[in-house]
Amino acid sequence: MNPQVKIIACSGLNPNEALTAEACNSVQLVLLKPFTAQELLHSLHHILKIRNS
Repeated sequence: MNPQVKIIACSGLNPNEALTAEACNSVQLVLLKPFTAQELLHSLHHILKIRNS
């Protein structure tokens, strides 16, 4: 997987069991369902801010 691609995972599963170890290496942020539009926008802002730093 391209390491420059920023990944936000969305899951309705238990956050401790939702991602495999391999996936955890690629995912920068996990949003747990249900999430609000504000939480999604905040997450996108955070990921884009990190990328541009």
